[in-house]
Amino acid sequence: MSGRVRHETKFYACYSQYWMLGTLDSDDEVLEPEDVSAERRIDVTRKGRAARVETHAQHGDVNLVFEFHEQEPAREPGEWQEVVEDSTRLANEVFLLNMDEGSDTIPVPGEPAELAWWRVRLHVRLDRDAVGVHPVGYDEVRETHVIQLWPAAKSKPEILVQATEKVGDVWEELGIVALESIGFHEPSESLVLHLGDSVPEFTSEGFQVSADGRGVRVLTSGWGEKELYGVGVSFTRAFPSEVSGWEKEAEVTLTGPGQVLRMVPNSDSEWAAELPLPEGESGPWHVVVYARGRNSEREEGEYHVTVWPEGR
Repeated sequence: MSGRVRHETKFYACYSQYWMLGTLDSDDEVLEPEDVSAERRIDVTRKGRAARVETHAQHGDVNLVFEFHEQEPAREPGEWQEVVEDSTRLANEVFLLNMDEGSDTIPVPGEPAELAWWRVRLHVRLDRDAVGVHPVGYDEVRETHVIQLWPAAKSKPEILVQATEKVGDVWEELGIVALESIGFHEPSESLVLHLGDSVPEFTSEGFQVSADGRGVRVLTSGWGEKELYGVGVSFTRAFPSEVSGWEKEAEVTLTGPGQVLRMVPNSDSEWAAELPLPEGESGPWHVVVYARGRNSEREEGEYHVTVWPEGR
């Protein structure tokens, strides 16, 4: 390696984390991460081959920048909410892994080698009012991690910039009450959203609001071979109307009992998810469904559901 080597990528964090694993060409399979204390932004297992990185995003893309150096570098310039260091063991590559088995690889520069200790310095930044990122609304906050690495003997974790902001603070600022993932069983045909426990009746095959006004069915066809996933977010106040990069699939008002919005892909109750609504509110509820990726080069299709009390 001669000088700095830099790689940029986006990686999907889920359940507020992703993993960085040190792998070898001789590994028969991907290393299974062990439990860590999860007390810090980055926690490394005792043997050093697996590092868990905590994210502000519960589910969503994180911008990752990897910088490999021959020796300890100056800290990356910029306004960082947090900067922390730890030690990890690497060889041929950094293997990125999330809890949904999504993965990516970042090559370690130089000749193939055995595992050796590297120092890792993690910079965390949350950028406000980012446009057209995933998922709409929740990612009004764009998360960036710059990860500097250089060969160094193992040493204790260190906090260089103390975090002053927690995930809950970000949610409160955006008016978010709850976030819930939507899982689609392929092939997908519809997404039903309704208040109350029982699924309302629909009398036609297409898009329809139920006669009692407490449910809506949105068609989710036309995706070809693309896999679908999604997320629902409930707000205490209106969500911004201008959304870059997303198409509005439906906008309706729902009324009815209950403090949850049930989201049911393909009318399959086994895949249903319940999105809590703001406490103390009885509706009516403003519901907007967005989608992106149907007519683009994106490999996957995404749905995003927003709901808030009407008049707020």
